[in-house]
Amino acid sequence: MPWLSLPFNDSRITNLKRRYKLRGNPRLVIIDPSTGYTICEDGRDRVEKDIEGIDFPWKPKPLDDINKVGCNIMNEQTVLITLDPNLTVEQKKYVAKYCYGI
Repeated sequence: MPWLSLPFNDSRITNLKRRYKLRGNPRLVIIDPSTGYTICEDGRDRVEKDIEGIDFPWKPKPLDDINKVGCNIMNEQTVLITLDPNLTVEQKKYVAKYCYGI
């Protein structure tokens, strides 16, 4: 196997089974190595559906990109908007002015 794995008798396996609600083998959970956050708990299903790995690492996709749908969507339905922490100050001001009316 070219990926990291734990030996079957490793004591950390019990904690991992509890954390990811593992019931059987094999199970593929994809974890972001830089943050430790879980990207995908159903990696095995994702591999079967995306054999070429085009969408790898199968991070959840945003429902809508505000740049594509426009700010008026907030008046038509319930929305959740999160700002990318990497936005510039100018981009944040744009969102505040045109989407929040601030």
